[in-house]
Amino acid sequence: MPNKQRKSKNNSRPGRGKGVSQTTLVPFAGVYTVVLATGNFAFALSPNVIGSAGNIARLHLVEDAFGKYRFTKLKFRLLLDKNVVTAALDFVCGYVPRDAQTAAFTTVAEVFETQLYSFVAQSSTMQPPWVSVPRKALAGMLPWYQTLGGSTGADQEEENQGTFYVTNGTGAGSTLLLVEIRGVCEFAAPLDPAVTPIPIPILLRQKKELDERLRLSLIVEAEKKAKERNKLMLLLGYSETATVSTKALNWPMPIGKI
Repeated sequence: MPNKQRKSKNNSRPGRGKGVSQTTLVPFAGVYTVVLATGNFAFALSPNVIGSAGNIARLHLVEDAFGKYRFTKLKFRLLLDKNVVTAALDFVCGYVPRDAQTAAFTTVAEVFETQLYSFVAQSSTMQPPWVSVPRKALAGMLPWYQTLGGSTGADQEEENQGTFYVTNGTGAGSTLLLVEIRGVCEFAAPLDPAVTPIPIPILLRQKKELDERLRLSLIVEAEKKAKERNKLMLLLGYSETATVSTKALNWPMPIGKI
């Protein structure tokens, strides 16, 4: 789906943030892979984190060109697969805005209390329904979040809009689960490429283009030299397909014999 661009009508309006004059909307859909360690797993809602998961990689690529982001639409669900069926356990995935919780959820009951959760029981035979996160709950504590990643602990409050918690409530097991996520991410504050590190995919593409230009230039140069060689061979009385060597031409050749 093509990315959409729009201009803010009023930059001073609450929630817009100062200096945000143009934004880019990026719809996305994909699956995030979860491997439960001791029955629990948590991952952040940010382009850097969920964008690192396979077919949601477009978010990770787009964020490199912007300084701010916010998710404006979000829905998710646990995917029922053979791992869940054979594990004979109940699984739940819940979403919590960044400002609502600091301690990890480790029991099914705790995740139920979030009221925004997807549940798969060991007896389930159908995919669970989608869980849509209300816009107000999705917004979290800030109007915009930083795209720069790498911080830990409390410093992440400006980088992660929220957190997903996945658990089987047992405190054990290493089951592989899939969380399907769909939504729209809005990016703002385009970065100056002159002072911003170039993403690796762009560097690789530029290298490929330079390699192709070098290959073409070598071909052109080789063709040019071949034409000059054939012209010299004709002047010397050789056919265009003949093999030229200094020994065959008996270099140096007296000028009078040319």
